[in-house]
Amino acid sequence: MAWQDNAPCKGLTHLYFSKRPSERAQAHAICKTCEHKADCYDEAIGLTAKHQVFGIWADTTQQQRERIAGRKGFNWYNAEQWW
Repeated sequence: MAWQDNAPCKGLTHLYFSKRPSERAQAHAICKTCEHKADCYDEAIGLTAKHQVFGIWADTTQQQRERIAGRKGFNWYNAEQWW
């Protein structure tokens, strides 16, 4: 069973990809107490390095993850080298 199967965000995708501040705030609130946050974060950083993830993951925005992935030395022009 994957971590996503029991995550509290399951079925609430609209909150994590919304442009509405109130819905994004709900997504952040769910992330803050999620027991799967570390797994979500790891997956999000990997997908961000491949430019394949948007929205809120593990209480981080796309921009935050791009900065984090950049500090980890991801080569944005050849992200496949990491997987």
